[in-house]
Amino acid sequence: VTVFPNPSNGIFTISSTVEGKFEVVNQLGQIIHVVELNQSNNYSVQLSELSSGMYFIKSIKSNHNIKIIVSN
Repeated sequence: VTVFPNPSNGIFTISSTVEGKFEVVNQLGQIIHVVELNQSNNYSVQLSELSSGMYFIKSIKSNHNIKIIVSN
């Protein structure tokens, strides 16, 4: 799983080589968005309009987390 750019201005892309379901979670542990990567979206999703702060991308299938920093 790759997330770029990081840090970002609130627009970033989550990309993978395999299918997967991921949660975008804020610092309070609240789920902000659920992303499903699959062949139909070419295993890549662009998110926008996030407020400044720190977020985490959590894989639903595994215990893998990626930290994202947004500064607008």
